[in-house]
Amino acid sequence: MHKQWSEPAVYLSHRDPMQFIREVESIDEETVLCLTDTSPSGKLSIALNSDGSLETYFLCEIMAQTIGVWAGAIRTEENLRNAESDPDSQLADIGLLLSIRNAVFNTQQIPTNSELRIKMQKLFQDGRVATFEGEALSQGKVLGTARITVYQPTKAEMKRLFVK
Repeated sequence: MHKQWSEPAVYLSHRDPMQFIREVESIDEETVLCLTDTSPSGKLSIALNSDGSLETYFLCEIMAQTIGVWAGAIRTEENLRNAESDPDSQLADIGLLLSIRNAVFNTQQIPTNSELRIKMQKLFQDGRVATFEGEALSQGKVLGTARITVYQPTKAEMKRLFVK
């Protein structure tokens, strides 16, 4: 059975025009697969060059947002299970990017109207720190790969980080 996933905005704290994921294809305990494209009217339109191409370094942000979709789905389940607990101990709606390593790009620019498939797989998780490895593909060709480490703070930690 194929599960219908919600719009990316349900899982991400990003909002247009900075939300670059168009569609969630799948999420499970270990992997997430999201789609986007470089069409002039698409989610990445703000980042496109004058010729409609996209610099490949943007793949790092798209991969990070793909992880954010995974984290948002997991966070929603976790917060529902712990709904009766102290609200400050619940997971925050935003995650923190700790590092990007081994980023390799196989092209300098991604052509206009390219369909992008971003797949990230969890390699390691220790509490609220997780490392993912993934790739961005277009027409079956790997455009880039990276290893990304993220941290999922609690609501109380976010309050301490952003105290006024």
